[in-house]
Amino acid sequence: MLKKHDTIPPLTTDTVRWSKLIISSAESAGLKMMDDSTRRFALKMDTIAKRIAMFEYSDTTLKSYFNYRLKGKDTLLLNGLWKNKDSLLITMKKYDLKKFPLVSRGFNWINETPYNK
Repeated sequence: MLKKHDTIPPLTTDTVRWSKLIISSAESAGLKMMDDSTRRFALKMDTIAKRIAMFEYSDTTLKSYFNYRLKGKDTLLLNGLWKNKDSLLITMKKYDLKKFPLVSRGFNWINETPYNK
């Protein structure tokens, strides 16, 4: 992740750096930060202009605008302004949905021993 032309190191204590972008629908997304905190955002997508507007539900006036580009089948590049002040260049890799435990091991209603032990 680049912020104002400087690379932000992936520190697990960082409350600003993104760890994951979870797009749950065309209108909403979640950000998981490096410190494992989460934030919810509303999205407005323009697929013709390849532009995304993001804003927090609590403050709809402070929007972030990103141009996006797909690179191959599993890489998304975002370039834009975060909250109208920080220029960001973000490269993200698509997570393989088959790696989620619910998909890979199936759903069980009753389990005598916990899976996460």
